[in-house]
Amino acid sequence: MIVTDLDILHRSSTEARLKEGQDIGRKLIKEFKVFQETHKDLVVVGLAAPQIGLNKRVFFALGEVFINPKPINFSTNNSVSYEGCCSLDGCYEVRRLCSLSMRWINGAGQLCHKRFEGNMAAIMFHELDHLDGKLISDIGTKVEKPPTMKSK
Repeated sequence: MIVTDLDILHRSSTEARLKEGQDIGRKLIKEFKVFQETHKDLVVVGLAAPQIGLNKRVFFALGEVFINPKPINFSTNNSVSYEGCCSLDGCYEVRRLCSLSMRWINGAGQLCHKRFEGNMAAIMFHELDHLDGKLISDIGTKVEKPPTMKSK
């Protein structure tokens, strides 16, 4: 079940041991699939451990488990993204850096390193914010709908 309690979601997460991170990763994948099935009208791209009540630095996004992710390099440019969140209602306009490089351990226990840009960087920053106890409602502005969406 997805956590919506702001007191829980605003807590910073602690690092996970490898096995613990792998177990949490499997739970995240399961909850992610359940959420997708029950919310077919939404585009869901990630889920962080705090959103399922686990205060550990693990998230699932873009089909991969990220254990103890560490940003190691950021761009200086930023842009606006329009984001939703499984734990919140609505859409938020959020200003994010355009790229980042990150290190993490994947679900297979391998050390990974990759640079993310554009929308992929926004997704990584969103999930990293969850691990730091920040929500899009803390850093963005709620909007009725993104400017590219047409009224029904």
